Formats: sequence, C-alpha cells, structure tokens
Amino acid sequence: MSNWYQIFYDEIYNNEYIKEFTTINDFPENIFGFIYCIRNKETNKIYVGKKQIMSNINKKLGKKEIALLPIQRGRKVTKKKITKESDWVNYWGSSKPLLKEINEIGKDKFEREILLIVNTKKELTYWELAYQIKYDVLRVNSFNESVLGRYFTKDFKYD
Repeated sequence: MSNWYQIFYDEIYNNEYIKEFTTINDFPENIFGFIYCIRNKETNKIYVGKKQIMSNINKKLGKKEIALLPIQRGRKVTKKKITKESDWVNYWGSSKPLLKEINEIGKDKFEREILLIVNTKKELTYWELAYQIKYDVLRVNSFNESVLGRYFTKDFKYD
C-alpha cells in the first residue's frame, strides 16, 4: 500500500479499520497538516515526520497586474500571497537515507501511515516532536537523523 492511510480503532465494536487518503477531499475541513510514519515493511525501519497539506507562497506580480492595482502611498506591491495544495500525495519524506533506500528497493516495500491530523502549524511542530520521542527515533532502527535540528543520532550512540 503506497497511498497514505490512517488506522482507526472502534472501541464500541472492538475492531480496526483503515482509511485511505488519495485526495485533499479525504481530509476533514480546515486542517493544516499531519504527522506520519514511513516504514520499511521488511526491516521495520521507520521515519517519523510532518507534512503540511496547504502551503503559502509569494508570487511575483507581472507588469499588467501591478498596473491594475489602485494607487497607494508607500512601497509598491510586487508580490501576492497564494495558498495552494502541497505535494503531500507524492511525498516520501525529507530524509536522504530514506529516499536513497526507496529508490534502491522500490516504493512497494514501504508503507505510509498518517498518525495524527492537526489544525495549526504550532500543533504540527509539537506533535511531530511528541511522536519522534514516543517512537524513540534517535535510538531505534530509524531513518531520522535529528529531532528539531538540535538532537542528533550521533549524540545517542554509545560504545
């Protein structure tokens, strides 16, 4: 299964079910992003990260667009903010060792699980850290090489 999926547990009926995510319409409204785990099915090596669903970009305005703007005092407006869907559908993480292994053995050997869906950017960063600590990514069989860019796997290797 190379699509994104999330496992839900129904406590009333005591069973699990899987929801697959292939388009942005599969997500609840007003979400910002999700925490995910990519797992090698053969070695169980994992990567825990975060991904935004929508991203804001600054688009440079052309001469015609600038000419249509109303005259105002101060600096001329040359850019506008645009919100667009990110590349989450085809995203396989930012870890170079992970991407190298995916290219070597193929995407079909990996599964991509959504662990948590969040509503804000701060929640996204917080929950990424929480799940990285929960899965102890710096000390177990993991593709994560750092947490928050401050703590690195080399710091936790003992001889």
